[in-house]
Amino acid sequence: MLCDITRAAKRRRPLPWLCGAPGASALLAPPAAWPQQQQQQQQQQQQQQQQQQQQQHQQQQQQSATEDEEAFSRALISEFDLEGALISAGNALLSEAQVARALQRMEDNREEMGRLLGPAER
Repeated sequence: MLCDITRAAKRRRPLPWLCGAPGASALLAPPAAWPQQQQQQQQQQQQQQQQQQQQQHQQQQQQSATEDEEAFSRALISEFDLEGALISAGNALLSEAQVARALQRMEDNREEMGRLLGPAER
């Protein structure tokens, strides 16, 4: 059988039963083409490795970007929480100021009423 293959390879005529077999073209190719085929296979392997490395690098970048986005979101939420707390504190201070003004107005009103009524009616 090996003799048939080598004879067919020398004549560059494929054997009919071997034509459809995987790798048949490599077996039937002239010996001068074998180093070229090996070089092509090496180039294909290198390209595949480069593609895999690029994909891994892209995945790492995407993961890093996602982590950065999540950290930014957490910081933004924290900032909104702080802003809300400041607004609440500001509202509380504003309420205290409003109460103080209202009390002052009440006191002013009492004095005005006392002045208007006169000393006898107090």
